[in-house]
Amino acid sequence: MDVVELEPRFTVISQVYFFVALIGFYTTFLFIFNKKLDFIAKWLVGLLLFINSVFIFHIGLYISNCLHIYPNLYGLSAPFSLLYGPLFYFLYKRITQRSSFRKVDLLHLVPTMMLFFLLIPEYIKPEHEKLELIMYLGFTSVELIVAYSKTASLLIYTMLTFKILLRLLKSKTYLKFEVNLFLLHACYAVCYVIYASVIANLFPYSRNFLHLPALSMSLIVLFIAHITFMQFINTNSDALRRLRSLKSLKYQKSTMTERYSLELTEALHKKLFEKKLYKKDNLSLDELAEELNTSRHNASQLINERFGTGFFDVINHLRILEVMHFIKTDKNKDTRIIDIAYDCGYSNKSTFNKAFKKITGITPVNFRDLSEKQSNLLVEKLRDRMKFTK
Repeated sequence: MDVVELEPRFTVISQVYFFVALIGFYTTFLFIFNKKLDFIAKWLVGLLLFINSVFIFHIGLYISNCLHIYPNLYGLSAPFSLLYGPLFYFLYKRITQRSSFRKVDLLHLVPTMMLFFLLIPEYIKPEHEKLELIMYLGFTSVELIVAYSKTASLLIYTMLTFKILLRLLKSKTYLKFEVNLFLLHACYAVCYVIYASVIANLFPYSRNFLHLPALSMSLIVLFIAHITFMQFINTNSDALRRLRSLKSLKYQKSTMTERYSLELTEALHKKLFEKKLYKKDNLSLDELAEELNTSRHNASQLINERFGTGFFDVINHLRILEVMHFIKTDKNKDTRIIDIAYDCGYSNKSTFNKAFKKITGITPVNFRDLSEKQSNLLVEKLRDRMKFTK
């Protein structure tokens, strides 16, 4: 086994990594202990920032040659390797679709648990054996398994997240923040694929390739930290809604006062839940703004802040909930489903069927055939997704 004696050296790049890691840990603290943020979103962001920061800190230790002083820190970031993809995927679903966790989602943790048990023999090795591994110039079989499995995980979850982004782009309900966040994640995935390719001897090895995933991950940490700190600096007493679901970033320069926002909130609630304005055929954001006697920009901001998603997504969800209600109450199945859809605001059969399948995961006919318990569970799930926050 080829080894090399290393002396600790703190270069500019290693100090940058340590600094970014500290920023990440501090931002994690801000997210986790902020009671005014969306509970699920803040934990997903916090965990994502934490594992990123641990990874960056570990790289800093490695390139500064400090690991041989603290050999028990060998493999510090390895257990988190297969968590990055799932965490980002569920975070993206949460901030774009207000999705909630299901029991079946726990299956995404199975690869991480398998990796953890695989790494146990490495962590219980004596200190002198860990030191040999740290000073070894090549890659051990366990390190190769971690790298290859993480590459596969990143590619799979990047594709799943990209499908969500494509739907947002197609429906024009995306925010610039959501696009930028995905691009940073995709950049990290690409960088890690290149790094894994180097490990697989597809390219000549260089220690500098370690910087590709570390630098791209640092950009993600700094991006989220920047948004967080700017929210604290730029918002006034209305800041209790800052980063509630990471959807209000588009409006951080809004001049709408808290009092006016509350007035519009009451009006919006009345229009949507009492007068059921969403049942109006071809309802547009401009028409809603006119009903509220405000600007299109204010109406859009209000929708995003109160529902955590865009105008068209809200209208479609409310219409589908209304359709589901009438289907459930039509015990004898005397009314055609498409006639119910027309009464709830849809003017086109294919548009309705597509929206219903996208939102519920099943067809309208399948929903009609569900048991009362199953249909109630599905309705409750959609209602929870469309919670109106006053």
